[in-house]
Amino acid sequence: MTRSRSKCPDKAMDGEFKLNMNSRLTLGPAAPLPGA
Repeated sequence: MTRSRSKCPDKAMDGEFKLNMNSRLTLGPAAPLPGA
């Protein structure tokens, strides 16, 4: 995920990003990232 996309004021994208980060924190660094 690029920094330019994370700067986009899109709450849906921001929420999805936070969900993906939470999944990585929960499952560990071996967890696959959707869209990566």
